[in-house]
Amino acid sequence: MSTAIVKIPPHQHSFMRNGTWHFEISQKFYREFGFPGVYGALDCSLIKILNPGGSLAETFRCRKGFFALNVQTVSDPNLCIRNIVVRWPGSTHDSTVFDHSYLRAHLETEVPSSYHLLGDSGYPLRSYLMSPFLNPVGAGQE
Repeated sequence: MSTAIVKIPPHQHSFMRNGTWHFEISQKFYREFGFPGVYGALDCSLIKILNPGGSLAETFRCRKGFFALNVQTVSDPNLCIRNIVVRWPGSTHDSTVFDHSYLRAHLETEVPSSYHLLGDSGYPLRSYLMSPFLNPVGAGQE
């Protein structure tokens, strides 16, 4: 899989390809799913690897017990990967991967506040990142 990703031309996996990217992608999310202002879905996946050996090998052992990389992706409504981070050991929490990514810094400084990513409960709620309430209280949180 990693060999295939490396061979993708940069213009096909760029998250910030032009000045209208957020509008175009959010329009598609709205048309397809009825969710306004969304320009991507964020999540991490554990990708199995062989034991890397060495003194840091156990950091690659994930919560499910196997050796892995924790790979973060942002997908558009067509399920195309728009951003990918492949550098963290399997024991790293999803929110840590995100917090240390260029993407987070970009979202905090460059993206209009009316646009946001969707994430699961492994991510904190932020102005640019919507994640579900685990125990919603009231209609507003529902």
